[in-house]
Amino acid sequence: MIKVGYRKQEKDAKEKIHAYCYGIWKVIGIILILLILLNIAFSIYWKDKTRLYYLDVGQGDACVITHNQQTFLIDGGGNRYMDDASNIGNRVVYPFLLNKKIDDIDVAFISHMHYDHVKGILELLEHVNIEKVAISRVYKTIIEDQNRLQEYPLVEELVNGCYENGSELLYLEAGDVIVGEDVRFICYYPYAKTSYQENENNNSLILELVTHQRKILFTGDIEDDVEKLIVNEGLNNTSIDLLKVAHHGSKTSSSRSFLESINPTVGIISVGKNNHGHPSQEVLKRYEELKIPVYLTKDYGMIEVNIDTKELTIKTYLIKD
Repeated sequence: MIKVGYRKQEKDAKEKIHAYCYGIWKVIGIILILLILLNIAFSIYWKDKTRLYYLDVGQGDACVITHNQQTFLIDGGGNRYMDDASNIGNRVVYPFLLNKKIDDIDVAFISHMHYDHVKGILELLEHVNIEKVAISRVYKTIIEDQNRLQEYPLVEELVNGCYENGSELLYLEAGDVIVGEDVRFICYYPYAKTSYQENENNNSLILELVTHQRKILFTGDIEDDVEKLIVNEGLNNTSIDLLKVAHHGSKTSSSRSFLESINPTVGIISVGKNNHGHPSQEVLKRYEELKIPVYLTKDYGMIEVNIDTKELTIKTYLIKD
């Protein structure tokens, strides 16, 4: 028996199969191309962005800065009323670094030796590789004198922690610059002639981060006499894009003359529940009068700042009541 059209039916079936397979591969190809384009777009989005994370550490300071594969830290928070196991470094800063898959810090800057700035970094030295720890030059004479060092337990603990971690200890003074990939940290204070101050706040480093032609100023806990000093010495008639407000918004800092000299676009106050009256309502009013918006970590939680060649954006993680 002769089956008329069998070869034609077979040919049609093969063509349908080929067309079906071609369609599948075409869809797969489109998906792969889209994935590649998305990966490129994602890489472009992340690459060359500088990110600053002002962590919500309560009454204290801690800012993580990342740029590509680099990580920097300015202060680490700390609460003298908590034990080590539940203190800020172990409870807030270290978990944040783990979440971001950060296990290496290029430079950790410590503004000064108050508990709410240094303790978290002392804890991190037990968990994270910190290549360099940078502190104010005024502590050098204390560290070099073993008898005197014993009088400053936080400084002594830092020296021992750096030794055990293998971290290089740097002493910064005005004019020093730490250069990374597309980021620079410029030290404006202390001066070479500055000696250790009994008012610990005024031992604070003043650092300017320059990235993507933006300027971010970190002021530790400096008070108005140091503000006047650095303005007279040349940090004036400038425009700071972002200011880490000194001393948690205390009335001892943020003098009008200082703010008018550095002309910040926006300020961030790292502050939590406290008995010191931080931030001062007088200071908040001063920022308002000068039309400088401020973000408080106690109101907004962690504050994330993203900087690229086009813009500086601020993202908050809580909604202010």
